[in-house]
Amino acid sequence: MTQEERLEQLAALLEQQQRLSLEQICQLLNISRDSARRDLLRLCENPRYQRLRGGVRLAAHAPGILPFAQRPAAPWKQQLAERVVSTLPQHGWIYLDSGSTLLAVANVLAVRSHQLHIITPALAAAQALSQHPHLQLILLGGSFDATQGACYGSETLLQLSQYRLDVALLGICALDEQGLTAPSAAEAQLKRQAIQQAEQRIALGSCSKLGQHHRYQVCALTELDALYLDQPPPASFCQQLEAADIHLTTLEPSDA
Repeated sequence: MTQEERLEQLAALLEQQQRLSLEQICQLLNISRDSARRDLLRLCENPRYQRLRGGVRLAAHAPGILPFAQRPAAPWKQQLAERVVSTLPQHGWIYLDSGSTLLAVANVLAVRSHQLHIITPALAAAQALSQHPHLQLILLGGSFDATQGACYGSETLLQLSQYRLDVALLGICALDEQGLTAPSAAEAQLKRQAIQQAEQRIALGSCSKLGQHHRYQVCALTELDALYLDQPPPASFCQQLEAADIHLTTLEPSDA
């Protein structure tokens, strides 16, 4: 069997099974591990397939990003925001990411008594917090991205690099077993910078974003400390979170 024939067979198998381990490929095609690795390298030149440690899977690309102004203000976002805010210290330095779920966090903080320094690249979040008498607000500048409603770029990174953070609150664009990803290099870089400078890293968002990925890596799953979701994730993902010692909080099904 030629390599092209093997690649066709692998592609057909992946359409049926979603993922294959290196051992399965060796057994199914009766080839050595070295040959299987070479086949995977060729196969994954096609973005339809994603190489994993010890195997390959169909790439579960996240759908396109809705412009910020078009994102629905779902009730679960407010409920999840209240859960997150209840865990924040009364005093400290907080990074508040962009996104509609993080805007819900800003709206909750706007009516609470916390005395925090809030650092954010998100214009809507800054506006929501601007009238709070006890919050010190730092709006990061840079190149404005209308889709995300936030500033990104080298100037944004430079400004953020000046601060030591107690907590980084991060929106979930896409999350799978390999970690958090973002739709643009600039957004991934800013999230990564916040993670590097924070004592605690909390990601929050919709369970629908799990099992998906964008092209730009933010961090490994193990770099997160806590995860807040609107609904319980699949049992297999819960096991991965437990193995990584990540605290999981979800809304009850009746609340979501």
